[in-house]
Amino acid sequence: MHPRCASSLYPIRAACLAALMLMACNVAPKPAPTPTSAPARLRVVTDLASVPLAQALMDAYTATHPHVMFSVEWAGTTGAFDAIYANRTDFAIVSRLLPLPEGKISPWNAELAQDGVAVVVNPQNPIENLSAFELREVFAGARSRWSDVGQPQMGDIDLATRDAAVTERTVFDGAVMGRLELSRNAIVLPSVEVMQNFVAIKPGAIGYIPASRLAAPAAPKVKAISIEGQKLTPESIANGTYKLTHSLYLLSPFEPQWEARVFAIWSLNAEGQRVVERARYVPITK
Repeated sequence: MHPRCASSLYPIRAACLAALMLMACNVAPKPAPTPTSAPARLRVVTDLASVPLAQALMDAYTATHPHVMFSVEWAGTTGAFDAIYANRTDFAIVSRLLPLPEGKISPWNAELAQDGVAVVVNPQNPIENLSAFELREVFAGARSRWSDVGQPQMGDIDLATRDAAVTERTVFDGAVMGRLELSRNAIVLPSVEVMQNFVAIKPGAIGYIPASRLAAPAAPKVKAISIEGQKLTPESIANGTYKLTHSLYLLSPFEPQWEARVFAIWSLNAEGQRVVERARYVPITK
């Protein structure tokens, strides 16, 4: 090529190079791929009193941690502890702690939430408060008519209780009955739902349910009464002025690791405790 022709191409090459560089600058870089967590499965056993709380926590956790899948088993409190001792589960959520059996290693545990036991009557009943002594005598059968506690218009007292293995029965007996035996006229009801229906239907009924179930969606209307003048509120449960209270616990056979540790920390910190409160339990942060 003639030198003059070559020199005439330099401006064209420079312009093309500049245009290519400008185009390169205007092309947005591809975003870096988002790392995905490996799928994980956590086994959970929960006792019956803890089912609503466990379900709320698992639903909220999987919404923000979609790689985690829970396999759930419902059991009694003793069954949940058996699963922990046999290392058949990553976690148990239970409504009370049981004595450590001989020869067993104490499981890792942390207080997860608090709940109360609400003493409930029919909404037609004008009574608002009972002393612990009056409540004890009512459930022992020593006072069998509402007139015995200042409500002569309400007729006979219809007593309802739960099975001895249920947490709310354990809490009630420990705080109210002591060593006094329950009246033989008390009807033992099989579930919280049946108890709520019984009290809602019978004007003279009295029973007890978990406080967390009082405002459950579509729950039959019952009225919680005060004990010793102390109303049942989240604050009175948290500070212990309402006496019929208990804690719920997160258990693991050993100190949680890996994904189990992430779930435990999440449950016990602010985000998980907000879920506890939305599920109508009392957070441990209160």
